[in-house]
Amino acid sequence: MSDKSRELACTNCGETVTDKMRICPYCGHALKADAVSQTQPVYQTQPQVIVVPAAQAPAAAPVEEEPVTGRSLLLTFAVWAVAAFAAVYGMGFVAEKYGRYVEPFTPFVGAYSAEAAGVAQNYVKEVYPEFTNAEQTVSAAQLDGEPVYIVDYVLEDSEGLQGLRLVVSRRLDDVYPLEYYDGR
Repeated sequence: MSDKSRELACTNCGETVTDKMRICPYCGHALKADAVSQTQPVYQTQPQVIVVPAAQAPAAAPVEEEPVTGRSLLLTFAVWAVAAFAAVYGMGFVAEKYGRYVEPFTPFVGAYSAEAAGVAQNYVKEVYPEFTNAEQTVSAAQLDGEPVYIVDYVLEDSEGLQGLRLVVSRRLDDVYPLEYYDGR
């Protein structure tokens, strides 16, 4: 056998390869002794593109657009209004029915502490009127695993300190006293 290699053409891509190569380095096609032709590369023919000048091309029929009427606008508005009502009503229904399951997973950072202070103040005016003018602090906290607002009232008079701690629910719909301190 001679060390001299012959140049052949890959039957897949037509590139020049040697007869000692087993795989074509250009296309990755497996080369076998019978798969490599000894002829010149085979050129693939491209489909012939025929360019028709614009003057000879048939003109497309113009598409007539229907004018927008008041009736079609009213119908579109009605459909969107019904869809919006259904979405809002559906969200309210889901929140009312399944809100207790979703609420523990939503973040709670005390964003409504000013509203909680107002709710607590209304409760104090009715139940503990002596704390109406007391110093008030509001903080967000967890009580038995539930997010709540803690509202503290401190009243200092000549007889001593008095304190009241209220709990306001996260939804601002429930208020109850947690502690009462009378230092008199």
